Amino acid sequence: MFIGRIEETKALLKTFATPNCHSLVYGNRRVGKTELVNKAAIDSGLPFISYECVKSSLSNNLDRIAKQLYEQGITPSSLSFPSFMDLFRFLNSLNKHLVVLIDEYPYLYYKNDKNEVDSEFQGILDKYSQNLNLVLSGSHIGMMKNMLQEKNPLFGRMKTIIHLKELNYLESSEFYPDLSNYDKASFYGVFGGSPFILQQLDQRKSLEENIEETFLKSTSSIAIHVAEGYTTDLSTKDSANQIFEALGNSKVRHKKIEESLEYEHNGLLSKQLNILLEMEFIDKNVPINRIGDKKKTSYYIKNNALRFYFTYVYGRQNILSILGPKAFYERFIKESLSTYLSYRFEEIVRDYISLEVKRGNLQGIYNVGTYYYDDIINRKNGEFDVAIQKKDGFDIIEVKFLKGKVDKKTIKKEISEIKEIREIDVLDIGFASINGFEDDVEKLSYMINGDDIYR
Repeated sequence: MFIGRIEETKALLKTFATPNCHSLVYGNRRVGKTELVNKAAIDSGLPFISYECVKSSLSNNLDRIAKQLYEQGITPSSLSFPSFMDLFRFLNSLNKHLVVLIDEYPYLYYKNDKNEVDSEFQGILDKYSQNLNLVLSGSHIGMMKNMLQEKNPLFGRMKTIIHLKELNYLESSEFYPDLSNYDKASFYGVFGGSPFILQQLDQRKSLEENIEETFLKSTSSIAIHVAEGYTTDLSTKDSANQIFEALGNSKVRHKKIEESLEYEHNGLLSKQLNILLEMEFIDKNVPINRIGDKKKTSYYIKNNALRFYFTYVYGRQNILSILGPKAFYERFIKESLSTYLSYRFEEIVRDYISLEVKRGNLQGIYNVGTYYYDDIINRKNGEFDVAIQKKDGFDIIEVKFLKGKVDKKTIKKEISEIKEIREIDVLDIGFASINGFEDDVEKLSYMINGDDIYR
């Protein structure tokens, strides 16, 4: 099932309409890069060649692609290619408008000089692609981004560049359209937006059953992918796992990570965090009222499935093998899951507000994020998880992920507590509730419910 990616598909189709126009598609594993290119190629109606590179020498990859071209009836069995230059010279000589996907392109660097590989493909694009649309795709985000740098031989030779990310909460919900708003947010909070994961879920079964049959079964392709697949390209995998475990379901500052892992103050943690940031496994949370304040910057696991795994499963595999999925769920997950999901719902609300701004439904908004306050008078500090920055101040949105509706008493209490904080310049206070509000609740500027969010 192919869902979303409308703009990306349009961009590729526009590129494929003209020969000698080329594309770069990159993003983390299992976000649907290959499926996107396949879909656009099929929609274009053009002949399509797709080859997935392996971590090996250029000669081995050339042998493999020669075999594939023979099996597709494109070449005679005896034909081989000394280089990729020769391969593309042949394909270009067919005088057919072809789309050619070289998937996992960075694997060609494995036993070969990176600059030589990129230089050879520079020559291919300059000399032997008049009848072709070449697409280079890869999951190693750092290496793929390097191809966009001016010093790289391939710089400036790609008409279309697509940084493909996971589906957002709204697109993901199309995989389970029959669920309630509460369950849609719950499924997204646990499984995230990877099409590979989403297409394996069963919306006829409960969240608990889906968790047990995916994360908690060693034979599940989802369990294997989350445990191993995301970090396949990381050379510092053990260190990454330690950092993921330290982050868990929280937003954690640099100093606290350093202390929990007992790292020396030698800059090694900063280097490792930067690698994980570049690979988009983690992200920074910088309060929108403290931009540039490194002391208030925290880190969190960006991918929902990865976060769930490191919050609940990682380090407990032996216990899981003893207890089994159902007993493990009861022991380690059930009690805290609603709290876990409430944090994920805060992210959904921020994403919803961002979508509303892009749609033109909210005006005069400068930024959306979290807000840090330090109330010296009342001797307390903390962070509002959803804040909207405007020209003259901030709107604060209190987020409630409850199985019932929010009542008047809850709203009155929350508003009173916010107004007691002297440091913040609040323009307006609103609420987001996945299951809406009681009928007697007074109308506020922001009263966001699940129907709004999943409209």
